[in-house]
Formats: sequence, C-alpha cells, structure tokens
Amino acid sequence: MFLKKTVFTSTQAAVVDTFRCIGCGQCVPRCPLCAIKIFHGVYAKIDATLCSGCGACIGACFSGALTLRDRN
Repeated sequence: MFLKKTVFTSTQAAVVDTFRCIGCGQCVPRCPLCAIKIFHGVYAKIDATLCSGCGACIGACFSGALTLRDRN
C-alpha cells in the first residue's frame, strides 16, 4: 500500500530580515520541508518555493528576524 504525501500551503511564506538575523541556525531544524539554509554562516536564507508558510521557524528565532508575509 502506498501512502500519499500531502503538503499544506498557505498564501504566506517566511521571510528573513537579514539585518536582524545572526545566523544561529535555530530555525533550520524547525522547518519540516528543509526550506531554510544558513547563507555563508551569516544569515538564514529561505527557499520560497519550498516554504509552506506554516510558521514553525518563527518560534525558534529569538532575534525576531523571521516573519510571514503574503506571497506575491
């Protein structure tokens, strides 16, 4: 028996404020779709095509650099 995988998406996606992000990487393991990588060890970068807009990463960001914004 094969199980279907379902990805729930929203009209929003996570966005990084690169001035507030300190590149700690706490958000990376919180993303269920592996959409977040640390860019050159300096700040987080989110692949918007993978981001489902669930907001799980926001709770892990103690610097307040992550927010959800409408997709354009």
